[in-house]
Amino acid sequence: MLDKINIKNVKKISFISLVYILVIPIILNIIYLITKQKVDYSWYESIIIVGILNIILYIIYFKLQNKKISFKKHFPFIIWFIFMIWCLISTLISNNKLDAFLGDTYLKNGYLSYIAYSGFMLAGMIINDKKILKKFCKIFVVTSIILSVLSFIDPNTLFFSERMSKIDFSGIFYNSNHYGYYLIIGVVMSMILFIYEKKLLYLIGYIITLFTLIFNNTLGCYIALLGTLILVIIYILITKKNIISTMIVTVIFIMMSLFVTKGSTNLVKQNLNGLFKYSSQIIESIKDDSIDASKAGTNRWGLWTSTLKIIKNRPIFGYGMNNLGEGFDEVGIYPESTNPHNQIIRLMGENGIISAILFLLFHGYLIIKLLLNYKGLNSFNLVFTFIIICFFASSLFGVAAYYTEVYYYMCLGILVNMVMSLKCKEKV
Repeated sequence: MLDKINIKNVKKISFISLVYILVIPIILNIIYLITKQKVDYSWYESIIIVGILNIILYIIYFKLQNKKISFKKHFPFIIWFIFMIWCLISTLISNNKLDAFLGDTYLKNGYLSYIAYSGFMLAGMIINDKKILKKFCKIFVVTSIILSVLSFIDPNTLFFSERMSKIDFSGIFYNSNHYGYYLIIGVVMSMILFIYEKKLLYLIGYIITLFTLIFNNTLGCYIALLGTLILVIIYILITKKNIISTMIVTVIFIMMSLFVTKGSTNLVKQNLNGLFKYSSQIIESIKDDSIDASKAGTNRWGLWTSTLKIIKNRPIFGYGMNNLGEGFDEVGIYPESTNPHNQIIRLMGENGIISAILFLLFHGYLIIKLLLNYKGLNSFNLVFTFIIICFFASSLFGVAAYYTEVYYYMCLGILVNMVMSLKCKEKV
């Protein structure tokens, strides 16, 4: 059977499956705008199917290449495999195995979703041709532009800000924070591609998605993007290339931060004032236990500290995915949510401290390998490097949801393949 399948067709099928995931939110949004009815669409089931499909495709792809697994070359792949095995053990020994495997009805952060995420990561590793990556980036930028424009359209008013929090906003993103996680990928991709290729499409994409992100009013995503922009500027200054285009995107970022408003309220200023206020509360609470800062950061500080208190009860394999409520019941703590809104803290609580270490090691290896090769990186290397950095930073303030994580993992897979292909003399 494998004799009748070639690598080109495998790449084509995998690429089409990813394009489908990029385009479907637009279709759902257009239907919603026309009918004003929520679309009865099995989005989660589609993600699972596409994820598993790409696991099968990668097995075929690997077989067709006639290559053997090399510990040195496939190190990140091996680390991820160990991470998945560790999470599987955590799932199997949890008290509520069904929720740990399938997840809840909202975010669906169960083990099954992580199987699908692995498939999307493998898909990113399959579509490793430069021509395919160019198409992928263009389609992502165009779809993010269209989705940004559609998100503002309403029969009554062009800027209907209340839609930012409605459940049907943008077709599949259930709240503005989750939409922000998607938007930062479009912003960073457009920004880096414009810096290096100086094409009008990418400048337009950067302006529109950045405006939507700021207007979307998600502080965690804004901070992550600000930090990423600073890293981009540092990199450009070190390499001494593309300085003018970098200045352009920086000026645009500053201008939008200063002037994008809802009514008379400057969104960035409002959020930064809140950040300084909450930071002061947290510092004071650390100094004085009698001061309650649990509401700081829209309850995030309380979620983080509450979760850290229960991790010590099950530090090895945790409580299982989506089972942190059990841990809170044990100690009589009842925070605003059973999801700590921090990727690393959540992993420690749900799957044990080792799972978080493996997750960090996986990402850390990629970044270190890229840093060692910083002089030889091309625009595509940098696109996906900064996307991963930005998204990972934002995940320290938010939740993982199946309808946004898939975009992250397809980009992560592309980066993994790039790192595995690097010619590096230094040892990592």
